[in-house]
Amino acid sequence: MRKLYYNLILSFIVTFLLFITTPSVFAATPSFDYKHGFVGAKKCKKCHKSKKKGDQYGIWKDSRHAKSFKTLGGRNAKKYGKKFGIDDPQKSEKCLICHTTAFKAPKDLIGKKFKIKDGIQCERCHGPGKDYSKKKVMTKIMEEMKASNKKSSATAQKTGLVHPTEERCLECHVESMTIDGVKYTNPAYTKPFNFKESMEKIKHFRPENQ
Repeated sequence: MRKLYYNLILSFIVTFLLFITTPSVFAATPSFDYKHGFVGAKKCKKCHKSKKKGDQYGIWKDSRHAKSFKTLGGRNAKKYGKKFGIDDPQKSEKCLICHTTAFKAPKDLIGKKFKIKDGIQCERCHGPGKDYSKKKVMTKIMEEMKASNKKSSATAQKTGLVHPTEERCLECHVESMTIDGVKYTNPAYTKPFNFKESMEKIKHFRPENQ
């Protein structure tokens, strides 16, 4: 009896360790209930291009996110597309859902300078930026974040600015997901998404002294 008890405890410990050390593989259902307008990555460039301030725009521009729409026009994308009966990946919702920003957003929320060809832009990860992109709003957000020791900002919450989480990344970095009865499959999926490793590759924080 005691041996059985110890085996159960050991089994629980092993299961728990596997759970906390295994990369997440569960999809988070994307929300397309947009409450703010999109302005496009070039709007962010005005204040996030300086190397002194971290050059967030430059880091994004050199990332695979910025090239995600262009990728859909490549040979491999078209090869994968054929498997799912897709002639042009750059026009298919089954591909655009994870290779672009503002998927299915109402036209009145899309700014004139917003370009779908910019792929996964700042606003896909940080939220639509029309209401927080103004300098005075961002200044207020920074002041609130500083006052709360980087924990919260009422202005950020009100205007739609968010910090990307693992859950948000898993809206796309999964093998497949089903939304409203439609299954979206990632044909290039090879292994579970590792949030920590991926964030390390694309991190673009503002220097502490700024």
